[in-house]
Order: sequence, then structure tokens, then C-alpha cells
Amino acid sequence: MADNTPGIKKDGLKVFFIKLIALIFAFIICWQIAVHTAISTYNAITGQARSVISQYISEFGKTHLDKKLVVLTQDVTVEISKEIDNRILWDWVSVGSANSKFKFIDNKVQYYVPLSEIKDDSVLYDPQTRTIKVIAPKVRIDKEMVSVQSDPAKVVKEENGSWSPFGPSLKDISNEIMSEVKSVVIREGYHQLIRDKAQVEAQKAIEDFFNTALSELIKKENVNLQIILP
Repeated sequence: MADNTPGIKKDGLKVFFIKLIALIFAFIICWQIAVHTAISTYNAITGQARSVISQYISEFGKTHLDKKLVVLTQDVTVEISKEIDNRILWDWVSVGSANSKFKFIDNKVQYYVPLSEIKDDSVLYDPQTRTIKVIAPKVRIDKEMVSVQSDPAKVVKEENGSWSPFGPSLKDISNEIMSEVKSVVIREGYHQLIRDKAQVEAQKAIEDFFNTALSELIKKENVNLQIILP
């Protein structure tokens, strides 16, 4: 009786390799389908998020033409001291000096986030964590909305006039101080403690804003929201 063992082994190897190749092709097809599905999902969610955010900011702009999201209005107190010494003979001789110190209580500095700077590339989607990420602009001081205290009851003055009629007038010193108040208030607004407070408030305000804007999409797609504030 003939021994067909080698033939049987060859047939078995052929079947094995055919199955292996089929499995590889099946894996490649499944992998391509998974990648295509992931890309489609990424594009769909990213596109929806960008569209919704753009429309929501546009609607916001109808009542806020500058699209500034105000996050904090902070009271700031500043002091300004100034002294003028009138001198003659190449500054060798003083003919009189005067000095003043003004304290301005409860000036107001407003902080905002410019929503107009949020573009399509500011909105990303991370499929691994199922998170929509919004990269927000930096918090800024609204220099147009700085309010300098004008209530005389909240402006404390210490003035010392000149001993000489040739010395400077307190009115001139007062005018100089008043011309500097706004810039001093703005400078005080950049104090690190106030900036930290504005940053915290901005994080809350932006999260509330975009949670409202994306509420339906977040619920529908079961995704998270992360605000990235520099």
C-alpha cells in the first residue's frame, strides 16, 4: 500500500496558508473599516462642534458687538504721589516746591476673553478620551472699560503747597496726577494676584459658555468638554 503522507502534509500546509492569508486579509479589512469609522466619527464630531460654536458665538455677537466675554470686574485702589520743584540758575536754586498724594478708591478694571479669536483650529476632538477641546484666547484687561473713580468721597487727597509764590501750583500737580490715573489703574490690574483671580473666573465663565453651546452635542455623542486656557 502506497504511503501518501507527504501529499497529505502538503495539502495541509496549503490549507493552513490559505486560512492564514484569509485571516490577514480579514484583519486588514477590519482594520481599514475601524480606521475609516474612527476618521468619520472624528470628522463628524469635530465638524459639528466647530459649526455649533461658530453659530453660538455669532449669536452672542448680536448682543455683544465686540464679542467680549466679560469674566471679572475688579475694584482696584491706587495711590499716586507727585512733587514738583521749580528751580532757576541751571537748577541750582529752588524757588519753591509742592507735593500731593492722591488715593483713588474702588476704580474698576474689567477682564474679558475675546471670543472673536476662537476659530475652527481652536476646536479639536480627542477620540481616545472622547473629549472636545476648545483652546481659548488669553484673558485680557478691557482698557476701554477701565473706570477711574470720580466720586470726591472716594478720592483722598494730601496736598502741600509751595512756600513761595514762584513755586508750582497744586492745580498743576493735580492735573498731572489725574492724567496718569488710568494708566496706573491698568498697571495695578496686571498684579499677579488679580490676574490669577481673573484666570479662575475666566475658566468658569468659558466652561459655562461652551457647555451651554454644546449641550445637545455632548449629550447626543456622549462626549466630554475641556477648556484649555493659556
